[in-house]
Amino acid sequence: MSKVYNAKRERFADAAKFIRQREEYSELGHPITRKEFVKAIAKLKNGKAPGTTGVPPNAFKCLKGNNHNQIFQYIVDFWEGDADYWEWHVGLDVLVPKKGDLGDPNKW
Repeated sequence: MSKVYNAKRERFADAAKFIRQREEYSELGHPITRKEFVKAIAKLKNGKAPGTTGVPPNAFKCLKGNNHNQIFQYIVDFWEGDADYWEWHVGLDVLVPKKGDLGDPNKW
């Protein structure tokens, strides 16, 4: 536990100012197409856990008609700045245990 909780390192608050900006790729900024959307859904792996949303990947593959169109429209609206879903700004981490003493924070 001492490795995790007693780590003492120097920090420099203005370090981000010295990071060189990478080149921007404007071709990645085009609106998502229905073809890209369909391809992304097709790539989802079957039988995976649903995660924190409770929606398994298989459910997206079953979408047809209006439901399929609605999900696509949510994504397009977000991408184009016409909608901003607060949930899409939040990430949730899930701790995955390693082998050994799970009471040791270094084993997660």
